[in-house]
Amino acid sequence: PSAKVTNIKGVTVTFSYWNGDVEITDLAALVPGTYTLRATVADCDNYNSASAETTFKVDKISVSVPSVTGSYVYNGNPITAEIASSEYYDITTNSGYVTAGEHNVVLTLKDSALYRWATDAEGTSNTVNVPFTIAKAQSSVSITIGNWNFGSAASVPTVNGALYDATYTIMYVGTTNAGVAYSSETAPT
Repeated sequence: PSAKVTNIKGVTVTFSYWNGDVEITDLAALVPGTYTLRATVADCDNYNSASAETTFKVDKISVSVPSVTGSYVYNGNPITAEIASSEYYDITTNSGYVTAGEHNVVLTLKDSALYRWATDAEGTSNTVNVPFTIAKAQSSVSITIGNWNFGSAASVPTVNGALYDATYTIMYVGTTNAGVAYSSETAPT
């Protein structure tokens, strides 16, 4: 497209847009890149013709990096973080987090030629990691054991609680009838 500007002195200026040697006729179709704007002043009664050029840049759309919302506590099951979706990126990794600690949701731009992450001014990275934490679960444990008679097989203790995949050791601690301190993973007899 061309734009013409006429001032009150009758001088007409014509603007044209260029990509190298190719004139651009549809500005809405411009993709990110560097272009040339040419201004031409037509010959008229009081002025000779003249022209000038300058370059301008069409930037990629800057896409804000979202944050993970919510809080997460280890529960023994795979966790998927809550994060906003967008027309500009895909959520490429966000599931199967099964341990407490630091994790990343991975986002990938749908079109890195048109979009860039707001945190990447040069637009060189197609993906971004969004960190979040799965907190350790609070252990809730109770143990029960039945009494038994001396010389008989020891009762088997039962451990209850939200331990998920935790391993634990049962220690028998006390004092024997003879007054001797006892501490062992083996039940006294």
